[in-house]
Amino acid sequence: MAKLQAYRDALAQPEPPWTVDGVLSGLGLLWGEAGVGKSFVACSLAAAVSSGRPWLGHKVAAGPVVYVAGEGGAGSVARDAL
Repeated sequence: MAKLQAYRDALAQPEPPWTVDGVLSGLGLLWGEAGVGKSFVACSLAAAVSSGRPWLGHKVAAGPVVYVAGEGGAGSVARDAL
């Protein structure tokens, strides 16, 4: 299990491997204006990582995915969809 470490110690660690070559390594975050397609990109990336299939021509290392639907508060995610 990972442990909390000082910033200077974290900088000394080797770079994490790319999950999506040249696009995503380690933990990712998408942000931007409403309606620009962030959720679409997130779902597309999540599907590629969970399946290990290439994403827009980039090599992908398969791995676990956790998608947190945090937009719009609790009322924006249908209970039946969970």
